[in-house]
Amino acid sequence: MGSMKLSAKLHISYLTVIDHYSLYKGLYPLWGRQIPYTMMKFASFETVVEMIYNYLPGKKSDYGKLAQTGVSFAGGYIAGILCAIVSHPADVRLTPCHEAPPNLP
Repeated sequence: MGSMKLSAKLHISYLTVIDHYSLYKGLYPLWGRQIPYTMMKFASFETVVEMIYNYLPGKKSDYGKLAQTGVSFAGGYIAGILCAIVSHPADVRLTPCHEAPPNLP
């Protein structure tokens, strides 16, 4: 029981030593990735689905549920590729924030 109290005290003292910056150091790069990604997802998905239906003969209502689901899937896939292109630079910036520091001799 005594070692458990000591462990809890060490844990609490460790948390007080950690500065708040280290807990949130990846927040701004994360926002730099997520905000453009989400904006691109919203902007591109509906546009891509519209373009697919404009390319196909007939109206959206002419197609069954399976075909409409396929068009939605294709639109989401293409929108996801566009999102990856937009968010890649921020992903590159965010990765070093979460890597462990090198072991120093």
